[in-house]
Amino acid sequence: MYTLSEIRVRLFRMALAECVGTYLLVLFGTGSVASAAITGSAHGLWQVAVVWGFGVSLAIYATAGVSGAHLNPAVTCAMVLFGRMPTPEPLSPGSTATSNCGNTHDTPPGLATNEQGAARSGDPKKVSTGQVVMVYMAAQFAGAILAGASVLAVFGRAIYDFERTNNITRGDTGSARSALAFGQYMPNPAAGLSSSVVSPGGACGIEAFGTAILVFLIFSLTDERNPARPSPGMVPFFIGFTVAVLIAVFAPLTQAGWNPARDFGPRLVAYLAGWDAQAIPGPRHAFWVYLVGPLLGGPVGGLLYEALIRPGLPPQAPTSDDTTKGP
Repeated sequence: MYTLSEIRVRLFRMALAECVGTYLLVLFGTGSVASAAITGSAHGLWQVAVVWGFGVSLAIYATAGVSGAHLNPAVTCAMVLFGRMPTPEPLSPGSTATSNCGNTHDTPPGLATNEQGAARSGDPKKVSTGQVVMVYMAAQFAGAILAGASVLAVFGRAIYDFERTNNITRGDTGSARSALAFGQYMPNPAAGLSSSVVSPGGACGIEAFGTAILVFLIFSLTDERNPARPSPGMVPFFIGFTVAVLIAVFAPLTQAGWNPARDFGPRLVAYLAGWDAQAIPGPRHAFWVYLVGPLLGGPVGGLLYEALIRPGLPPQAPTSDDTTKGP
């Protein structure tokens, strides 16, 4: 039986891990966009997509053992809706938390759902699942804001030179060409497409669709009942690779966010740095697309996996010994 103060300490550590992991993810990702769009150092969408993907993988490797490395409010929403959200009981000696790089369907070692914890200890003073969700999301947005500020600090002079060279006045119409290093725009200003190619509603649908695919595959890659899943140590790589593929396909249309924190955190930095209405509310007042779309799509992806795939899996995934035995 743990005291409430011990549980709060554990929750703080989990939140710190979510903040650090989201910071790394957004730093690598938006940094790659700034490097490509502002300095011209990267050529081709796939180069940016690969850096994004590896950034996601590295962030998961760094933090999953503490918080599960959701690093995305849309992923957190899907996890809590399908009973995969832990509450922060202190870990027992020798155990580690699991999630994006391990099993997310069963309860991780040392972490219990609110109902399980209450049944075991009889202690009504639990940190509720809703509180954990709010702390996770706050930490994710904080990490994204810090990452956006870091990108501004590192690339600030290069962005200023880019704007001067291209006759861009920050905050005016057209300054999305430099603001894209922070928030996201549809269509991608670097793609040279007409604004008629995608509407705000269409972009919201694309963001929801891509996020649903991402969460669907996260659920699949981390389900212990899935005999085709990779080893836990390889799961972060495949999640990152999924993000890279989605960016390569959809980035010309929406810049492929799939993560409300990834967009709004740096976008807020851009607003404060002088992009004003070009950042928030953005052209066509469409900044909401990158909040609403992923938050709708994440749970849909989880639902599709739970309804279409998981019922058909074997009750227990075969072990390596089982697969080598003959009939």
